This record gives sequence, structure tokens and C-alpha cells, in this order.
Amino acid sequence: MGLRNLGRRKARDCTYGEVGIVIGTISIVAMISIGIGMNRNFRENLVCSMESLPLSIEESGEASMIRETILRRSKSWMTT
Repeated sequence: MGLRNLGRRKARDCTYGEVGIVIGTISIVAMISIGIGMNRNFRENLVCSMESLPLSIEESGEASMIRETILRRSKSWMTT
């Protein structure tokens, strides 16, 4: 009787360990996915707010070059 209970206990402990590993792995994957989604959403909102800012472009090419750089960087942020 004691050996049978010992066998059941080992099987139960092993099952609990496996279930814990599966739940832990799923929770880590979910947290990473949520973090990636929040990061992407933040960048999209940042780009949208930057596009609505009024920019005054002077006759010199420097201001337009700065604006083009900002737009290029915002597009590269959106793709990452």
C-alpha cells in the first residue's frame, strides 16, 4: 500500500510540474506579445501626433531637410 501511494504521489508531482511549466511559458509569451503591441501602438500614436504638429518651412533647405528626416525616421519606426 505504501509503494502504491508513493507511485501515485510521484506521478501527481510530475503532472503538477508539467502543468506549471506550460502555464509559465504561456504567461511569458502573453506578456511579451502585450509588450510588443503596446510598443507598436505607442509609436503609431507618436507618429500621428508628430504629423499634426504645425511646421514652418523656411526658404532655406535646412528646414525641409529636417522635416524629411523626421518623416523618414517615423516611417522606419512604424515598420519595426
